[in-house]
Amino acid sequence: MNRGDSDLDRALRELRREHRLEQEDVEEAMELAERAGRTLAEVALEFLYRGDSIRITIGERTWTGVVVHVGTGVMTLRTGAGAEIDVDYEGLTSIRVVERARSGGMSRDSKYPGELLARLRELENTGQTVEVGGRRLEAVVGTVEVVARSHVEFRARDGGAWILPLGEVDYVIRACEASP
Repeated sequence: MNRGDSDLDRALRELRREHRLEQEDVEEAMELAERAGRTLAEVALEFLYRGDSIRITIGERTWTGVVVHVGTGVMTLRTGAGAEIDVDYEGLTSIRVVERARSGGMSRDSKYPGELLARLRELENTGQTVEVGGRRLEAVVGTVEVVARSHVEFRARDGGAWILPLGEVDYVIRACEASP
């Protein structure tokens, strides 16, 4: 082998290395572009599939758990205590990944409920005690009596009647006796 062959081999290795680095840059740019186009529902769906432990915040309230349901406008978080919190994406203040799951996760069994309104309508028929609240709405515990086009009529545990504008209800906690 002469010196020209080793120079050529060295140049080819360098070109291959540069090509690999450029490919990595392209792949990274494509991933960032894909992530930039996602909705919160798609982000929540990724949490569901992976099984990550996340912390969600709505106003002053925070809960930690795993996503067990994803709809187009609502996700459900199950806490370690077993409470299920239905959260309207528009009401979220933040989401933080607490721990990436090494394995596990869930498949998307159902698209229902797709919106928090559908969950409220479901609760209207059950008489189940729940907590409702929002970024600007004081938490109230009781039962959903009527879900109208613009508001929810809610009966608090103390018997008080509440009229809550739908736009102010950002979360519903089911099994709230076990909520954190």
